[in-house]
Amino acid sequence: MNLQEILQFWDLGRLIPVIKSLGFWAPLAGFGLAALRPCLPFPLGIPINMANGTLFGIWGGTLISWSGTCVGSAVGFAISRSVGQPVVYRWLKGDRWRKLEQWVRRRGFAAVVIGRLTPAVPYGPFSYVVGLTPMRFKAYFIATMLGSLPSILVGTVAGDLLRNAPGWMWVVVIAALLVGSAVVVRRGQQQFDKALDKAEAATSEKV
Repeated sequence: MNLQEILQFWDLGRLIPVIKSLGFWAPLAGFGLAALRPCLPFPLGIPINMANGTLFGIWGGTLISWSGTCVGSAVGFAISRSVGQPVVYRWLKGDRWRKLEQWVRRRGFAAVVIGRLTPAVPYGPFSYVVGLTPMRFKAYFIATMLGSLPSILVGTVAGDLLRNAPGWMWVVVIAALLVGSAVVVRRGQQQFDKALDKAEAATSEKV
């Protein structure tokens, strides 16, 4: 099967009715994929949100992706809080995660909102890091809701706009978004790590 045949198969005019014919299972699958997002590499959130936007529209897709993402984040937080720091840091290797933990301890609610807004902070591991802090679950959940909404909304709007686009355009857009996200994440992590180091140094000086 060549590329042209693959793109012909990716005919949204045919796929959307077939998926929607599944009834309740279609939005449940979208919710489930969004809930798995914290366990997946960050860029995979882009096609998941776009797919939900294409299938269920801007508002329906946003609601499904948003609720699934928040539930998945809550599960990560609960797992971290139940297993404790020694286990979590065996999963998350590197000094960066401890710096993030201290940053959340200092900034609290604002740190979680910022962490969810920026792609420089990996979505899933951050849930585990916050679970190690004294932050209350309610505050964490509200901060996650606020911080995750903008990127989800952008993804579902893009998916809705591409509803009638040919398959090749989907391939180009998703590839461009994935490459762009990788560049942003890499550069953002470097800047974010510098900011964490400065904040840690400033705190040490005060002490």
